[in-house]
Amino acid sequence: MRHLPEERRRAQLQRQINHVVEVLVAHGIFAAVKYLITLDGYEAGACRAPFAELDAAGRSAIETLHAQLLQARAAVPARAER
Repeated sequence: MRHLPEERRRAQLQRQINHVVEVLVAHGIFAAVKYLITLDGYEAGACRAPFAELDAAGRSAIETLHAQLLQARAAVPARAER
């Protein structure tokens, strides 16, 4: 018999992962990931052709995603040192 709360937690995590992937794909994976890295404080540079840069809507969507990821990261308890 499965532990239902654990299944719910896994399903919730999968939905969160799906959301991240959907946003990245919708705005161009390479440009979106580079912008996420830049938002984290590391200059990732621009994409080379044939990949397009993010437009204003794409930057806004990735900034929103970045804020969501930071919030999710803060909610995860730190692992104990082994």
